[in-house]
Amino acid sequence: MQRHETVTSVRRRLQPPRFLQITEIAVAVAIAWTPFPFLPGNAQELRYYAPLGALLSMHPTLMRSLRSALQTLAGLAFGIALAGAVLILSEPSV
Repeated sequence: MQRHETVTSVRRRLQPPRFLQITEIAVAVAIAWTPFPFLPGNAQELRYYAPLGALLSMHPTLMRSLRSALQTLAGLAFGIALAGAVLILSEPSV
């Protein structure tokens, strides 16, 4: 009976909605991982951050994933712009 329960569990997890979500996450992580061989400097040491961010931003529906990704990008852009403004407008203190 143990084998039958395991097979049933695997089949249930690979049904279309779940399998589609797994495929979506795998593609997002692969896309996030792809550009790292081409980045200069210390990016090679921190290459796991982009795939981790892609993994964490994925949700059960495509629209929620897209909304989460866009919110994350907007937050990053705002943070980068704010940091750039502080660097340009202030004197270095270190």
